[in-house]
Amino acid sequence: MDLQALTPAQIDAFLASQRILRLAMDAGGERYLVPLGYVWLDGALWCVTIAGRKTALLEMNPRVAFQIDDSATRDAFDWTSVTGEGEVEFVTDAARISSVSPAWFRRFSDMPGWAAKQYEERQRGGALVWLRIRPTRLSGREGAPPGA
Repeated sequence: MDLQALTPAQIDAFLASQRILRLAMDAGGERYLVPLGYVWLDGALWCVTIAGRKTALLEMNPRVAFQIDDSATRDAFDWTSVTGEGEVEFVTDAARISSVSPAWFRRFSDMPGWAAKQYEERQRGGALVWLRIRPTRLSGREGAPPGA
């Protein structure tokens, strides 16, 4: 397999093309890894969740690591992956959420009707927690069969 580093422009394009990241956090002697949906916007990863274990850990320690890849849609020997570190910010400003929310929901426009209804209800009820991850370190690689 040939491995190649991604350029910053390739990393940016890749982050814009994907929508699921794996977020790793570490706080209070506990480590936790979860998949989250995201949209890449204004140099940040924007995620939506509900309060729980991950938000409690992020309140204690906002420093995270994350990984995004496309191996589920390609194969184990032909893939692209971006890893990074950053800081999570809880976004509560209604104007900022209103500007990001349409982009996030467009990114997931194929969600089933029941999920869209659930997100709408939670958003109206103020139960959604908006997270912005500002990367402090990004790197990417691409794997391909030899000579591809």
